[in-house]
Amino acid sequence: MPVEEVESTPLLFSQIQRTHDSIKSSHHDPVASGGLSKSQMALYCLPSFAFAAGTNFMNLYQFRYYSDTYNVPLRNLNVAFVVLQLFLFVGDPLLGWYTDTAQTRFGRRRPFIAIFGPLLMLIVFLGMYPIVDSSQLILTIWFGASYMLNNLVTLLYLSPYQALGIELTLDSRERNKLFGVTQTLYQLGVVVSTALPEALVYWASSRREVYMWFGAGAGVVGVATMLTLVFSVKERSDFRWRRRRR
Repeated sequence: MPVEEVESTPLLFSQIQRTHDSIKSSHHDPVASGGLSKSQMALYCLPSFAFAAGTNFMNLYQFRYYSDTYNVPLRNLNVAFVVLQLFLFVGDPLLGWYTDTAQTRFGRRRPFIAIFGPLLMLIVFLGMYPIVDSSQLILTIWFGASYMLNNLVTLLYLSPYQALGIELTLDSRERNKLFGVTQTLYQLGVVVSTALPEALVYWASSRREVYMWFGAGAGVVGVATMLTLVFSVKERSDFRWRRRRR
């Protein structure tokens, strides 16, 4: 046997042993092997209920609420709506690109969820409960600002949230189950935010009071579940520091 072949044999066996040890260790590491516990799955899925309840509540009722309750002219709301749509046409792709390429010492996804999830819940509350309502001009500005921030912050939260779900497991069956439960809770939030506020109006003294309490309730649940997700579910190490390929 040639000398070069004899010398390369120990190196070959060493590489095989390291590969075997790596594979063996990955089977004992649920994060590395792609396994998700039931608690991890539940913690990821739960924020989708409050997110859907809050954002659908605002998107469904805000326009009519400002027009009927605060007597803001529809012309003002339509102008604000069109201007903000033009702004979002440019802003949405840029924000989507940023959330997908940003890197922090705390990971790629969780910092966005921790910051923009609670901020989104606050925007929903303030958008449906304007603190300053002294004039139609102020209310028009309040409507426009809350509508714009709702859309922008939704993107800054939702894109990393969905990406985190995709990256939590490499098992297609687990991933399908994860997003199936998430979608079910999302639809439940849509149903609740569509039916419950109007049903409560018949029992309360004013629509403003109902919207305040519904926005506050959705916000508390949303902040609690979002921050619990951030501090309890870790990002996979093989995705956490992955850089965008050119």
